[in-house]
Amino acid sequence: NWLNKAYDYRDPVLIEALTYPSFKPMRPDSRWAELIERMNFPEDHGFQLE
Repeated sequence: NWLNKAYDYRDPVLIEALTYPSFKPMRPDSRWAELIERMNFPEDHGFQLE
């Protein structure tokens, strides 16, 4: 999964890319929730990720 690779490499573009509408179909996938949790965003991050 390239999102996990981007996370592992600490790619700064990943944060912005997660908000793209093209990722919306992935949001119900359990791997999506795991990635968001691993990124450890603060509760008031303001991103529409769910």
